[in-house]
Amino acid sequence: MKKKTVTFVFLIVLLSVPALRALSIPEFYTSHDGSTHTARIANYYLALKEGQIPPRLAPNLFGGLGYPIFIFIYPLPYLLGAAFHGIGFSFTQAFELVIGASFVLSAITMFLFAKEIFGALPGFVAAIFYSWAPYRFSQLYVRGAIAESFAYIFIPLVLLALWKLSKKAEARWIGIGSLSLAGLFLSHQLVSLMFLPVFFVFGLLFLKQARKKRTYLLAAGAVAVLGFATSAFIYFPALFERGYLHFDELIDYYADHFVTVRQLIHSPWSYGFSMRGTINDDMSFQVGLTHLLVAGLATVSILTLLWKHKKKATKTPYFWLGFSSLAIFSTSILLMLELPAVHWMWKNIPPIAVIDFPWRLLGVSVFSASLLASFLLATFPKKSILFGVLMFFVFYSNRNHLRINKTQVLSDEFFLTYAETASWRDEFLPRWRMTNQLQYIEKDFKIKEGKLTVEPLEVLTHRLSFRVEAQEQGRIGIHRLYFPGWKVALDGKPLTLGEEYEISGDIQLETETTPYVDRSGFIGVKLPLGTHTLEARFSETPLRKAGFTFSLVGLLLSVGLISQRKGKR
Repeated sequence: MKKKTVTFVFLIVLLSVPALRALSIPEFYTSHDGSTHTARIANYYLALKEGQIPPRLAPNLFGGLGYPIFIFIYPLPYLLGAAFHGIGFSFTQAFELVIGASFVLSAITMFLFAKEIFGALPGFVAAIFYSWAPYRFSQLYVRGAIAESFAYIFIPLVLLALWKLSKKAEARWIGIGSLSLAGLFLSHQLVSLMFLPVFFVFGLLFLKQARKKRTYLLAAGAVAVLGFATSAFIYFPALFERGYLHFDELIDYYADHFVTVRQLIHSPWSYGFSMRGTINDDMSFQVGLTHLLVAGLATVSILTLLWKHKKKATKTPYFWLGFSSLAIFSTSILLMLELPAVHWMWKNIPPIAVIDFPWRLLGVSVFSASLLASFLLATFPKKSILFGVLMFFVFYSNRNHLRINKTQVLSDEFFLTYAETASWRDEFLPRWRMTNQLQYIEKDFKIKEGKLTVEPLEVLTHRLSFRVEAQEQGRIGIHRLYFPGWKVALDGKPLTLGEEYEISGDIQLETETTPYVDRSGFIGVKLPLGTHTLEARFSETPLRKAGFTFSLVGLLLSVGLISQRKGKR
């Protein structure tokens, strides 16, 4: 690595210290989602400890009944957090390490990308604008959005790989690009969806300047295929098994969370929530005054270049990257606004409506504004003056965003016994479960009919076995949420769903003498007379097995490509 690159990376790390100083407190800070993300880290750790490879069922969420959240949700931040806990950090420290690393590493990857196009100093400016933005500090200190923040590490790396491949189709950059794309997919699905159009636009720009266009297309296609393949163990079930959840009927609230132009320009910094409508919002949706200034100056610069040097300007990659960044910035701003036409677009263009909060597109605005800052500095004649102005204002305008709200003490035991769903609307409950009620439910089993003596032999989240002595025919309820993949065997013989075992629909209504209790969605097994060994095991469906196989092949191929010697095409 060149000396200048090392120097700028060191400066990025150094400037991250004041931004992350609030994370150094011994207590845990309050945020919208920090505790639920930390509970997921704890459950991911427990699932790995149980031997779930890959983790699928959360051991303690939803009362320890086998909540299938990890079949669908982005695993990479939780895997890293579990690794930090495994080497001795507390769960809250693991959370803070992961979210802090996301801030620093995303700035470094943005620098590495932008410097390749605009130069080292403009690349440094892009890195600072990418990290020092109100929305990024909202992710850290207001929302505690560890996964979303972590995803921003990989966006510049994907684009860097595409840029390198447009110059020379080296095998190692196909591998780097595919692992970066997979890293993005496995960090946050919605961020991935938002940036796919950005990758497409920049991919076309890089194609325009590629020396060998056919080779570049093949290489970029290989990045996409291997990236999707490496993340298939999550995306196959996310795409094809989501219908087994209550997910789609609950995630429909985007229409309540558009923002106004005034909120984007300036909204008071607060630690509350995004409320329905715009009047009662208690969190900031600022793009950033300096980021807006850069967008305005870039607009003037691009129009001036078109007016004075149209033919010369349009032949440079600088111009088209600046123009595209401005178009992406403007589009992301437009799609967040509380306007009838924008409502119509979200309602009638299905891929957009998957994004639950329109203001998530602030991340796209920050990314494109960061590249505009780099573009401005690269094309401005008096670079030192503009550099000083941009640096002063980006730090000054974010000076009040570097703090936490309140602190609390949450022990590891709190997260190891966390019994809620760690999701906003319990949207990962299987559709066979009638309600989200937990009270009065026994942990592992209940004798439902007959004279049965039950001795647990092994009790894990994903694997249970019992010795049952039945003095008469009876039924036992295994308290695990049914989801495709559960298999039941009696004395080693597989049982058939719908005949020898069932999915219960039991709901006991509250009376004067009995409490309300919901045992729907559990596994109920019929037992004949005699002594038996009953086993229930959660395994991979053929779809999930295929996804895992694709992921393993994609990972091995990507690593193999990276290991190729430099220059091999």
